[in-house]
Amino acid sequence: MKKYFFILIFIPIFTSGQQFKLGFDTGFSYVRVKDKEGKTNGLYSDSFLPVTFNLNLVYFFNKKNALRFKIGETLLSSTFNGLEIGLDAQYYLKSKFHVLLGGHFHSNEATGPTTPHGDYYSKIYFLKTGLGYRFSTYFILELNYFYSLYENKPLYYYFFGENHKTVSYMLRLNFAFLWDL
Repeated sequence: MKKYFFILIFIPIFTSGQQFKLGFDTGFSYVRVKDKEGKTNGLYSDSFLPVTFNLNLVYFFNKKNALRFKIGETLLSSTFNGLEIGLDAQYYLKSKFHVLLGGHFHSNEATGPTTPHGDYYSKIYFLKTGLGYRFSTYFILELNYFYSLYENKPLYYYFFGENHKTVSYMLRLNFAFLWDL
């Protein structure tokens, strides 16, 4: 076991182009929910799309492979607010395009007391995939798809006899800004 541990520690030494980048991103989300019968629709009674603000730390193993950690908060939605943590691997297809795959955690702390439904405090786990394009050294635009791992995890419910709503999937458009460390 120690042999594998030391190999994993020293792999970055043998790669070229190692680099850390630090930055932030903001994203606009479209959350698709479904009911017990499987009917889907967007978030109910929200006048704003959920907006996310994250801090990013990216480690580039070389020019083609990177690992990104992000932590932040989703705001401006009455049913989809809370802490978010993500980890994803990025692979750069060309110098400007990249694809990513990773995991994402959302701790829902919905704050909708004036809406006609009740909210849950839920922990929601997602698998994430996406495509990004680097416009400049510092600015990246990404489109991400989040698939909920727990389709029966309730997000909110209606007071007027309708059933619980669960997260089906989420789309997010991210605007990321990164600088070398």
